[in-house]
Amino acid sequence: MRLATFAAGLAGGIVMFLLGFLFYAVLFATYFQENMVQYAGLMKDPPVFWAIFVFNIVWAFLIAFVLDHWAKLSGWAEGAKTGAIIMFLVGLATNLDFYAFLNLHKALAPVIVHLIVMIILGAGAGATAGVVLGFFNRRTAED
Repeated sequence: MRLATFAAGLAGGIVMFLLGFLFYAVLFATYFQENMVQYAGLMKDPPVFWAIFVFNIVWAFLIAFVLDHWAKLSGWAEGAKTGAIIMFLVGLATNLDFYAFLNLHKALAPVIVHLIVMIILGAGAGATAGVVLGFFNRRTAED
């Protein structure tokens, strides 16, 4: 793995983690809690924050890897688009799977809201990864 991919994944993961905190813990915390079927012991209180952080880093590494190794793209716009598409596909698949098999949500609306939030997080991580990759690509071109 190139240093550029590693740096882009790490930076994108940090942005994804911070955006996730904003959306899930601040803006939509009450909404998701009110629209989730409650089971004793379902939610950890407090959650395992290191696992949340690593979760975001892994998704951002996937986006950075696709951008750098397969698509050969950089820049915030290409990164945002790629990140949004990846998270849309992953989010749609996992949210529909959960909706189909788990008695977790009271309605379909929170599933759709969660999907939209995942797209925004993917776009943020992808834009960040694209900027970092662009920085590294310019430096390599100058050498």
